[in-house]
Amino acid sequence: MIERDTYLQRQVQCARRKATILVALTMLLVSAALLQGAEGPIDEHVDVYLKDLPPTADGFVIVQVSDLHVGAVISRRFMERLVERLNALNAGT
Repeated sequence: MIERDTYLQRQVQCARRKATILVALTMLLVSAALLQGAEGPIDEHVDVYLKDLPPTADGFVIVQVSDLHVGAVISRRFMERLVERLNALNAGT
């Protein structure tokens, strides 16, 4: 009976260690995601050269926005500032 109790105690200790590691890893990943999200969107300028582009389209600006994940975490003010930044790029002109 003592051997069985010792075996069960070891199993419980092992399960607790695994749970502790899993919780710590989850907290680390969530913290990293929150820090990355706090930085805000990344601006990347890409020039595209097309061989047969008509002269009237030269200098045309296109803006792509993706993966904002708007929800409870992103405030209305954040979105307003983002829209201001995007409008300042003069896309479509």
